[in-house]
Amino acid sequence: MKVFQTPLLRNFQINPAFLEKPQTLPFDMSVDKKEKILNLLLWGMNAYHPDFLSVDYKDIESAAGNRHVEQIKGVTVDKNTLLSVSVRSEKELRSALKAGRRIPSLMIVIDILDPEVSASRRWLFQLKNAAVDAIRKTIYEDERIDETLLDGSAFDFALKNFEDPIDTIEFLDLVISARSEDTEMEEAIDEAFIAMVSDKMSILKANQVKILLSLVVRDSIPDIRRLTTIPEDAISKAIDGMQIQGLVHRRGETTVLPLYMKTLKKPSLLIGVVERIAGKMERGEFNEIKEFYFGVLKEIKPNEEIIEQPVMRAETMRAISYPFQEMGDLDKLVISLKAPFMEEVAEEIKNSDRLIEIVDEVLFETIDDRIRGIALSVRALAYMKKGCLEESRRDIDAACNINTEVLNLLVPFYLSYGNLYRERAKYKEAVKCYDRALKLAEKSGDELGTSQALIGAAEVHLEQADHKGADDLVRDGLKIAEGLGGIRQKCSCSGSQSAGCYPADDRGCRLGNRVLRASTPYQQDGVRRETSGRGNISQQHRLGMG
Repeated sequence: MKVFQTPLLRNFQINPAFLEKPQTLPFDMSVDKKEKILNLLLWGMNAYHPDFLSVDYKDIESAAGNRHVEQIKGVTVDKNTLLSVSVRSEKELRSALKAGRRIPSLMIVIDILDPEVSASRRWLFQLKNAAVDAIRKTIYEDERIDETLLDGSAFDFALKNFEDPIDTIEFLDLVISARSEDTEMEEAIDEAFIAMVSDKMSILKANQVKILLSLVVRDSIPDIRRLTTIPEDAISKAIDGMQIQGLVHRRGETTVLPLYMKTLKKPSLLIGVVERIAGKMERGEFNEIKEFYFGVLKEIKPNEEIIEQPVMRAETMRAISYPFQEMGDLDKLVISLKAPFMEEVAEEIKNSDRLIEIVDEVLFETIDDRIRGIALSVRALAYMKKGCLEESRRDIDAACNINTEVLNLLVPFYLSYGNLYRERAKYKEAVKCYDRALKLAEKSGDELGTSQALIGAAEVHLEQADHKGADDLVRDGLKIAEGLGGIRQKCSCSGSQSAGCYPADDRGCRLGNRVLRASTPYQQDGVRRETSGRGNISQQHRLGMG
């Protein structure tokens, strides 16, 4: 049974103006999924009667310098055109975004074809939430589907564990199929998840499955390398292949798992996926990973009691399932600093090793504290991209000690440290970084940073099965972000600075508006509740350090 049939989802309506930019389709996403997302967009913008045109960057390159563009490749483009542009480099990405200002269109989606080109996933999370809302309305308002087939736990699982609308919709389809056969909700959720993940993994080679499993359980088995006998070059090749399928992400030089793959840390789900893979893979290939799998099984002791996750509030799930601050945001903040060598830094911003070389040369040649502070900020960014967080923290702290001009970098840097430590399951360090970000943000009146620190800490509590602690922290974070939603009514935020916004950035207003839409439990009769007194809450108590 398929929930996602476009006539059923008549409530799925997208206004392009409300989607955060840039709209990019990341490299680590299959071609099939990209096509589905574009089809979903076209359906969601049906009220605009959109036309669709897919072109390569070279096709718009000649149009980039024209003042008025009416046709591309002989096809007329106007304000009803959904334009998809393929790019293969950062330079092409920047040029395509610039050209987009001169090309009349309803919306431009950048399809990234190179793993080195950075992409924003935020708009995909927004589409995911919109799709879930449309399915809710289809069930509970339109009554087109039996409302007993899905409940809040299925929606919450989908919001928490999937990064894009296509996986979310396919998961809910599978839950409905299981429920149609009188399967209990909890079992149906597990069955749907196991079916989805095993289908994705069954197309992999044996080495790729072994490496993927090792990434899943590496937090449970610190000495995972002794269970694997795969050469480094084979590991790198396998990871490249899995990246194309969207089974792993690259953040700088670090390989991380998508949200849904992290859920496989639950032993019962891991066992279910591997058992299902056994029936899908060629027997010879599966036999290759048997020894590895049973080694993993023995290490994680799946028969021990498992803590089950209770149902959490939908707005909690929305907040903590939102992606990390994009590395490109930190790039912009650092590049905005003024120093003689920053032009070269901007050109080499994606090359971490080269950035370190530039900074080392500057530090060797100058004793000016202002210049040295900016240089250390650049090196802190480079070390972060390389995954060297201790070195990065050392440099950003030193930078702020000698140059107050870079103090505004501390909150976003420490939020990112918290995110990255949490990604590595180093929860104690993650909480320390969120705690520092929180104290700095509250001291400076940065409400956006305060909200982000609380929500980041909530994710730590959630991953450690402290669901009440996670929910309480998100409540505080949402209350603050809710207040930011009102800022937009008072200022345009177009290029201006307002409370909770970083320089030349209206993320605070967008975050407030986004979370405000999800936080209906905090409103009554259209009147927002007061949130005074939050500054008196103990930081350590709120983040779980007390």
